[in-house]
Amino acid sequence: MQNKEMQLSLITLFHTQGIGNKRLIKLISMFGDANLALKASDEAWKEAGIPPRFIATRHTLDQNKIALDIDFLKKPNCGLLSFIDASYPELLKQSADPPALIYFCGNLSILDKPQIAIVGTRHPTQEGIDNAYRFARNLALNGFVITSGLALGIDTIAHQAAVNEGLPTIAVLGTGINMIYPQSNRPLAKQILQNNGLIISEFHNGTPPIAENFPKRNRIIASLALGTLVVEAALRSGSLITARLSFEENREVFVIPGSINNLQVKGCHYLIKQGAKLVENVNEIIEEFMHWLPKGFILKVDDLDLKDQLPPKALQTKKIPDKKIKTLLKSEKSDLALDLKIDSKINTPKTFKETSDPALAEVLAALGADYITIDKLIETTKLESSFIAHALVMLELEGVIEYASGGGFRRCC
Repeated sequence: MQNKEMQLSLITLFHTQGIGNKRLIKLISMFGDANLALKASDEAWKEAGIPPRFIATRHTLDQNKIALDIDFLKKPNCGLLSFIDASYPELLKQSADPPALIYFCGNLSILDKPQIAIVGTRHPTQEGIDNAYRFARNLALNGFVITSGLALGIDTIAHQAAVNEGLPTIAVLGTGINMIYPQSNRPLAKQILQNNGLIISEFHNGTPPIAENFPKRNRIIASLALGTLVVEAALRSGSLITARLSFEENREVFVIPGSINNLQVKGCHYLIKQGAKLVENVNEIIEEFMHWLPKGFILKVDDLDLKDQLPPKALQTKKIPDKKIKTLLKSEKSDLALDLKIDSKINTPKTFKETSDPALAEVLAALGADYITIDKLIETTKLESSFIAHALVMLELEGVIEYASGGGFRRCC
């Protein structure tokens, strides 16, 4: 972890206009650290490939954003991790689009522990809740750190299962760490830290919940974990994107099957057809990663014995009355309102003309009826791989492209 002076330099670079992940990684790698990069001349920045228009405004900074991050650094057990830091997790560093900076609070050492990501719908059935709790609990008891996104539904159940056993879990946020979302999970976030867990984010403090940021953070969840377990996911689900990103990072993807009549598991069955491993008990996941566990490892819990493994009643599903839903939707700041906005973004197909971002349209224009690999897209568009990866996630959410298990993409409308 960097010292406070170095962290201040990292924050300053991070908030410099035009310095995204790739350029920040390039600067700190080229100059050796953030201090030297910050003190380097304009000419040196030009040699590093920074466009002149951003060099001209490099000293024009948003001091309010910087002040929020400085206040964050004063909190106990909170700090910044940079791409060149020795503590930066190796699996994430090797991924296609690693974050240049990671804001964190909690026990940083668990980033190096074997992790299993557990993801799924924000509106699970009771069966989905039971399965998520049972698998998360048993994986945590058997030495794996549960990693998820602190979202409502399956994410919450997975984190809570570990916390209830006094075991660490990692929450990857799609907001700034000081803007825990959903607000109803603030007590859970506190419990995570109290149980030697970790909360991380690539977004600066003060970043509010924005629908587009949640699929972006999913690549971090997929890259940190040895494998991803999907528990209930519809055909048009953000969880399927996390699974796809896991496939692309050569990670294992596990799926719990369900009834053919349950729309909440249609996405799970699709993933199985794409090559994901169908699992019925936690042993089938542990078997894949035995070499990551201590020698002489003995399974601590019989996964087939479900007695006393079901979640507390507080975690069981409760139907929200229609009247309350209407009241909640009146406030755009409510958790449910944003959840429905994210659902809408995932479930409502858009045509090419409705794709509002010109940059996304450029990537979409390079796609046709036949599947094209990411490497071919990079070659065709001359765009950076990190941008292509982000654009594909957003276009997939908008419903205008589809992915094949072979690694290609094509337009679907």
